Amino acid sequence: MLEQNEIINIVGIIIIIVLVCLIMKEIYKINVVSNPFQLEGFSATDGSATAQENEKLIDDLKNKTEQIIDNLHLVKYRKDWENLIIATESRISALTLNMLPSLGKALQVKNNDKAVKESISNINQLNQFRETLNETMKYLDSL
Repeated sequence: MLEQNEIINIVGIIIIIVLVCLIMKEIYKINVVSNPFQLEGFSATDGSATAQENEKLIDDLKNKTEQIIDNLHLVKYRKDWENLIIATESRISALTLNMLPSLGKALQVKNNDKAVKESISNINQLNQFRETLNETMKYLDSL
């Protein structure tokens, strides 16, 4: 059995852990209240930003976008990127076609609404991704 000193030590450690958690929780609340959008360097507390802050944010976004374009060599290897998008779109179309027979079977079974909805949801997600690929191709064409 545990001695009285060991029990007191364990209780003390538990109290310290609880206090540290409460302190951290309060610190987090203060940070969220003073900067609710978690944007470093933005001083406005009501979610608005000054024109200077907006300009800095825009410049940062442009710089990071240029870095990504440069790192991926999108301009230099544009044809390869286009082929990747086309191949991915073909794969998505093939997967969609592959799912149709199982959807047809699920539609024939009574009380199978969950499986039907799941299959349709999967097909719709693939279709949304295909739209994303089309938008990505348009973006690549604009470079």
